[in-house]
Amino acid sequence: MFVFNLQRELRSVKLAQLSVEGVVEFLGSLSSLKSVSIGKYQDVIRKNNITGRVLLCCDLVELKAVLNMTFGDWELFKNALCILRENTNIAESNNRMEGGSETNVRINVTSPDKDRPGKRFFHI
Repeated sequence: MFVFNLQRELRSVKLAQLSVEGVVEFLGSLSSLKSVSIGKYQDVIRKNNITGRVLLCCDLVELKAVLNMTFGDWELFKNALCILRENTNIAESNNRMEGGSETNVRINVTSPDKDRPGKRFFHI
């Protein structure tokens, strides 16, 4: 039941778009965490410049060591984070299937003749 409710609550959170303060607010919104410790966790997030993009790709073992949460708080936070990561992966997968993930990138490539740089476009 907890996971289902949490998934519904987190549906609108875009992890990659969260600033440090966004992560701080997100952490504060997790009502299951020990309220006396939240301020300490939020200070650690600010001190370590932990953004949503960091949370999206960081190693959970390293994050656990940095945040130094109690076991229960860590498990609840990790569960919420895993849901957000999964939501991001699903959204990216849906975007790829709809053809929205192709991006044009311009890369300047120096040709063997250094006076004539070449320009090529790559699709990513």
